[in-house]
Amino acid sequence: MQPQTKRLLRSLDEADLFSHVGQPISEGGDEIIRVTSSEVAMDMCESIEWENFTLEESNRLSSFLHDKDRVRYNRWSEILADIKEDFELWLSDRLTPITKANHLSKRFADSVRWDFLGACMESEYADLDCPAFFRNLMPWYISGHFPCGWGVITDKARVRLIGPPCDPDLNPHPDDDDYLMKILTWPVAAATKPQPPKPEGRLVVF
Repeated sequence: MQPQTKRLLRSLDEADLFSHVGQPISEGGDEIIRVTSSEVAMDMCESIEWENFTLEESNRLSSFLHDKDRVRYNRWSEILADIKEDFELWLSDRLTPITKANHLSKRFADSVRWDFLGACMESEYADLDCPAFFRNLMPWYISGHFPCGWGVITDKARVRLIGPPCDPDLNPHPDDDDYLMKILTWPVAAATKPQPPKPEGRLVVF
């Protein structure tokens, strides 16, 4: 594991996760959309739009590596297994009390796990100036907030989430029965799949 990835995990371990959800946000300004309702935030993080959006961001990393450094790209499964060895137990210890105390769904835990894992994988290849979508989510988590969607404000002053369509055969999800096998092999499929442009919008933060 790269030193920067260890530092990231240490920062997340020391953070008071979700301690400021729904509270005023001084950072981000017009670059984010702030929501203050836990019900709205949970609906967003469990939505197909957010799932598709984050899956495409994961695919952008694998496509980048496939083109930029094929040797290190081929070590993806090895690197992922190394991270997951300690990552899963640590994150479960952090998330289980939070999800139980607040009666949160498995989809919430899956969303957070996906974000953290994506940030770790981006961190492992950061020296290549690779995509940093998930790494850019981490300061929000560390500051006690929860990034939960990508969207726009409608003319009725409501948040509409947006995300690209995804091929379910190429995009694994934790609810899949063969999720572990898919997550270890999806970069191979994703690297050959043309990446759509990122939808116009802003990050939604609770």
